[in-house]
Amino acid sequence: MRLPRKRLFTIESPPEGRIPGAIQTAVRDSVDGWVDAIKSAMRLDPDAILNGEIRDHASALAAIKASMTGHLLLTTLHANDALNIIERLEMENIQARLIADPLLFIGLLSQRLVQKLCPYCKRTYAEMADKLSTEERKLIEENCLPEQVRLRNLDGCEHCYKGVTGRTVIAEVVSPDARFFQLYRQSGRLEAKSYWHYELGGITRNQHLLHLINHGLVDPLSAHFISPLTKINTQCSRRGHGDKRYI
Repeated sequence: MRLPRKRLFTIESPPEGRIPGAIQTAVRDSVDGWVDAIKSAMRLDPDAILNGEIRDHASALAAIKASMTGHLLLTTLHANDALNIIERLEMENIQARLIADPLLFIGLLSQRLVQKLCPYCKRTYAEMADKLSTEERKLIEENCLPEQVRLRNLDGCEHCYKGVTGRTVIAEVVSPDARFFQLYRQSGRLEAKSYWHYELGGITRNQHLLHLINHGLVDPLSAHFISPLTKINTQCSRRGHGDKRYI
């Protein structure tokens, strides 16, 4: 039995590459251009819509309108972390009541790419410690588990390129609910982030990174330039509770 195919419709300005199986549409970078593209998408009854990159009010508004039709809407924009997505949309003058709707915003995702260490030639922290600067040793010893850390071998080997074998993702995914948005509006991002972390079981991008570092898969010194390890030490306490966790 053949399963039915999913219909993906893209709205891009301009299309950045071919997506096999998708119906790709190039739009004029204007409000009218985005609106016309959404109307075309609705006529085709897609299973999902890819809105391309949000760069301004027109593309942001188009993404909101498309998602309000009940279709799954995927889009991207540049942001520092998952919660910064909300702030970016606010800067594009999207109404707060729309942004704070958990039925409209079902996922906020932030990701970076970090290099993977070669499993054949990576070095232990003990082997490399005397070659590191005081600042580098401090960074590792204060934020990581030194005995489990592995470092890049810049000489490399026959299995890699200068000690690395590609890249992997570090990410944080927020699945917001009504309480999350209520806290964000009334008390700010720190309270909302604390609620996500403690009550919803959220894992930050830096926690994901630290997990990879402490399993010897990623060099902390290289990754520090992608997602600074010192941010792991930002404490976030839950209202009414004395315990603190690093997020």
